[in-house]
Amino acid sequence: MLDALHQFDWIESQTTRQDRLALLSIREALAGSLGTYHYLEVGSHLGGSLQPHIADRRCSRIVSIDPRPCEQPDERWSTTYQYPGNSTARMLENLARVPGADLTKLQTFDCSSWELSPSALGTLVDFVFIDGEHTDAAATKDFHAVRRLTKPDGVIAFHDCGVVLEPILKARRATTGWWAHYPGSSVIAVALGTGLASALLAAGWTDELPVPRFYRLRRATARLARAHRPAAPIE
Repeated sequence: MLDALHQFDWIESQTTRQDRLALLSIREALAGSLGTYHYLEVGSHLGGSLQPHIADRRCSRIVSIDPRPCEQPDERWSTTYQYPGNSTARMLENLARVPGADLTKLQTFDCSSWELSPSALGTLVDFVFIDGEHTDAAATKDFHAVRRLTKPDGVIAFHDCGVVLEPILKARRATTGWWAHYPGSSVIAVALGTGLASALLAAGWTDELPVPRFYRLRRATARLARAHRPAAPIE
């Protein structure tokens, strides 16, 4: 699978080496089990995490959902995060440069995931990657939205798990499936069915979910704020 890392070489991607291995291992598990697969992504930006799928013949369909904001809230920043020049047209230009790219299988929706109905897709997908707005509220809405668009034995993966761990843990409590983390990465995924768990275990995934430093700092800050909150006036 290390040889497949070069498939991320063509477009800038905000993923680490371990993130990429995590995503590639899910792809290989699905392709090995199904032969072909359908991929959906929330938050495509430049197209960096679409590039391994756009040239993979085993991927028969790609759905990209992105409202294309120029800025949006982010739990990591006190101000909004900027996305200058964010457009579907720019992403398509980037993807067209990927060797072997097949853009005919790509369907784009310039909207939020929760604004999309399952009927708009026609068929459910096998693999979902959530990498949209990095806020607890948006990540929660994205998960519930894409859950309706995913096959019962599909896989849903979150990026930047340390930023949106709270909604991930809530989803874990409410969703049946095998939840796992790829060591060294910021990717947490749930295999909704039981068929892929063994393949992901063999690829190095573990059901021990991390508690990243950023999440610990957020919790500590929240506790500190509550401790110093002024008492309500007595009427």
